[in-house]
Amino acid sequence: MGARWAALLLTGAAILFFSGCKKDDDPSGTGPIQSPPPQELVGTWVFQSGTLGGNPVDLADVMEWVDGATSAEFTVGADGTYSYRERDQGGAVLFNSAGTFTVSGANATITITSKDGQPISPVEVLSGIWALSDDGNQLTLTYNLITQNLVLIAQKS
Repeated sequence: MGARWAALLLTGAAILFFSGCKKDDDPSGTGPIQSPPPQELVGTWVFQSGTLGGNPVDLADVMEWVDGATSAEFTVGADGTYSYRERDQGGAVLFNSAGTFTVSGANATITITSKDGQPISPVEVLSGIWALSDDGNQLTLTYNLITQNLVLIAQKS
């Protein structure tokens, strides 16, 4: 699996990952596609931690960050746009991708259409389930990775 795909998959699982349901929402995933995405998902989210099959993972390894990257974040726009960035310790962007973000019930779909400013073909599609903490500042993204769940935690910045 390609590094960018894994990173986006996690983000997708986060948005990577994405079918917005709060604890009191119906997690059935049968709701209408929301475009633009729900307001509570709009903003920039910084990845904090992750688990695979319940075991902690190194985000850089599981998301296959580019050499020198020390953090990753993604932004969901009010218009349904999606962007992902990997940054070095000084904050410089080392890699980026972009596309769209849609939500249907508790499920989210990220469609990646470009990497480092260049269109890709075929596009990459990631989907998963999302949930927000009660205060709306922590996003949990869950993605089924073959036989295990990959769970990513992101903090709103």
